[in-house]
Amino acid sequence: MEQSEKRLKTEIIDEDFIVPDHDRGYNVDNMKTEAIAGEDETDDPFSDNDCDIGPVKNQFLVNEGINELTQPENKLTKDSVIDELLNMRIELRNVNKKLQNVLLKQDHILQEHSDLKKAMSDMCALLKMNLGLTTDKFADLFPLQDEENLQYLEGQLQTEQRPNIIRQMRKLLCANITENFSKIFSEKLILSHNYDGIQNKKPIKVYEHFIAGLFEASDLESREEFVVNIRSAYKINKNRIHKSRSRKIRKRTS
Repeated sequence: MEQSEKRLKTEIIDEDFIVPDHDRGYNVDNMKTEAIAGEDETDDPFSDNDCDIGPVKNQFLVNEGINELTQPENKLTKDSVIDELLNMRIELRNVNKKLQNVLLKQDHILQEHSDLKKAMSDMCALLKMNLGLTTDKFADLFPLQDEENLQYLEGQLQTEQRPNIIRQMRKLLCANITENFSKIFSEKLILSHNYDGIQNKKPIKVYEHFIAGLFEASDLESREEFVVNIRSAYKINKNRIHKSRSRKIRKRTS
């Protein structure tokens, strides 16, 4: 038994102890590789032949294919957007030109309307003049309501409007300044003024151009007669105003 064990140990020592590597066929003891049956000695143990990389390569190819397919589509989309923006810009320019043309036509129409209105006004004035229906723009100014009206009329009587104003006052006075005094002055001006400005009243005579025009419209022969009539007209019309107000008060209280 002992002899058999010694013989076995001797065989193990004498022979090269090889630990087979089922994957690579390495001789671990001598640190070199030995070809496994059926393999070529020139094969590279680290080559890709023994690795299953097919799916990985296929994946790369698929990704590259997707990129190649999507890039032209993206480029076409970008180009189409740029073309669309350019078309919109051109359309906006066209719309802007059309709007400008419309505005020009509108201005032209408004100008024609203004010219037509002026022509119609001139024709109406000419027609009224031919028919003896002339109107005076100062007709609505009488009776004078306040100091501002007096000042305005004083200024207008120093212009080319003087004949029109005198003609209107003459029409209102009808050659009777006392009876028609209230057609020239309102109650407010009659009560607040008199010719000389006495008794805490304002003087009407300070409006020299107005007094001169009123004198001409009264058809009186002398300035002295005119002043007498003015003073009398103030007195008579003030009394009429006070009596009228007294009657109204009595009617309210009765």
